[in-house]
Amino acid sequence: MRGGSLTGDEWWRPLPPGATGDAVRILVARGIRAFGDGYVALLLPIYFVDLGFSAFAIGAIVTSTLIGTALLTLWVGWIANRYSRRLLLMAAAVLMTATGAGFAAVTNFWPLLVIAFVGTMNPTSGDASVFVPLEQTVLTQTISARRRTALFARYSVIGSCASALGVLAAALPDFITAQTGWTRSTVMQLMFSLYAGLGLMALLLYRPLSSAVEMADEAPKAPLRQSKRL
Repeated sequence: MRGGSLTGDEWWRPLPPGATGDAVRILVARGIRAFGDGYVALLLPIYFVDLGFSAFAIGAIVTSTLIGTALLTLWVGWIANRYSRRLLLMAAAVLMTATGAGFAAVTNFWPLLVIAFVGTMNPTSGDASVFVPLEQTVLTQTISARRRTALFARYSVIGSCASALGVLAAALPDFITAQTGWTRSTVMQLMFSLYAGLGLMALLLYRPLSSAVEMADEAPKAPLRQSKRL
């Protein structure tokens, strides 16, 4: 099609035409988070087994993680239009960093249960975190309406590919243990520290987001008035 309509030869571009720098930051942050979620989903149950937790304790921590994430996502969805989207993303990144640091430093059941509930650790293969609704809302402000589908497709592909790389990275603890003689639990704690570092990287990406990603103030609608007689 011609005359400014969508064409079929844009699918191969890294970004759809017209995407802003804010879109790039969100896509890179998406990849970073998905990479961390990819290996965490596999390492969490193995780590808990190494700590000597029972099947019930492991299930309780995973359940706490899922319930906490769901409640946090609902809460953020409720308050999202009252606060800066940029600040909410930065706060979520700080929480991700604290979550990784907590899992790296704590080995007792009850503290881990609390960290799992309030943190951002994702024990599933999909991205079901508080970041998703915020990032997707921001993306709608970074490109024209007719090219949003193309941008969201890239958002999805980047997340899937980065998550797959994260799954591969889950093999690192065994490899490092074999090469260094460290215990597997120690190496896994380093992987959780890396997760915290990924949260810091996401924070640095969210921080420069422009004011264009915020919700535009809508002019108040004029009240209905009595129509004039013809």
